[in-house]
Amino acid sequence: MPKKHDDAKSDEKLLRLYIYLLFSTQPVSRKDIEEKFNCSQQTVGRLLDKLNYLLDEHCGMLEKIKKGRMSLYRLKKSQSPQMLPLDPEGIMQIELCRDFMVGLLPEEDRKKLLSTVKTAKTNIAANKYRQYAEDVVIASGVSKGHIDYTPFQDQIRKLESCIIKRETCIITYKKSLFDEAKVFCFAPQKLIAYHESLNIIGWVVTDSGHVQVLRVHPLNLSVHRIEKVEYQKNRTAENLLEIELPSNKNFGYINGELFTAKIRFSKDVTTYVSERKWSDDQIFTLNDDGSSILEFSSRSKVEVITFVLGFGMQAELLEPINLRESIKEHLKASLKLYE
Repeated sequence: MPKKHDDAKSDEKLLRLYIYLLFSTQPVSRKDIEEKFNCSQQTVGRLLDKLNYLLDEHCGMLEKIKKGRMSLYRLKKSQSPQMLPLDPEGIMQIELCRDFMVGLLPEEDRKKLLSTVKTAKTNIAANKYRQYAEDVVIASGVSKGHIDYTPFQDQIRKLESCIIKRETCIITYKKSLFDEAKVFCFAPQKLIAYHESLNIIGWVVTDSGHVQVLRVHPLNLSVHRIEKVEYQKNRTAENLLEIELPSNKNFGYINGELFTAKIRFSKDVTTYVSERKWSDDQIFTLNDDGSSILEFSSRSKVEVITFVLGFGMQAELLEPINLRESIKEHLKASLKLYE
């Protein structure tokens, strides 16, 4: 017969029993406990009595269930969440993110976020409450030509649900004011915030039967151009390849063939350019006259062209040559508008 673990400390036995009951999916008998911990009936009885005495409504209650002549035990978990003191500085950081990003959220989400933060503050430890309890706006996000996502609340909710459940949906999407709306089956993977707008990236897939990808590359959609989202029940997208999301490694958001851009900036904008990170491998060179040269890697020709043109006379694209020629054509076309 195996040696009993009577040398184990009483508190250690009690903790092991609590963990055992906590993670047991079914009620257990005294015999189960005896065999699990290799201890006597008397020890099991003492442990159960002590555990029942120590437990309260926050940690769960020890429930005894009669099944014929046998007694079964289980830990009845608390039905209400514990009200634990929250880190006030953590809440302040949440408020900071809220104030920066609130412009991207639909009105209902904004109200819910404000209410949630306010409720969270009531759980701040008493000695910290006065310092952090006031509803003070500590930051603000400013954007030009922002999009109101309130009319797209339903689309966002359904996309979020599909992402969490890894399920497919039917999307009705209108690319522009001048295009006809298209309907297709979509497996959304991530919502992305970029330049004060929300995008959704995912796979275009078959609309029935086994879920299969129809395109080589993932599809990136503007959320505000999605007219309708319809759930597809029981069509899982769990086996689809996880999409590599855009990052700050290279300049731009659109993913294409990698190239290096080289731009000369005037003294007037050199400070602005020098303060920012445009790609992980960027090279910034300050010239004697105060002008500067910036080199960075990018996968988006369109965004590099737009970036350079946005500086007007303060920036000149030096390389690559083919993009330099494209900028010349853009400038010639723009000049004609003012002739």
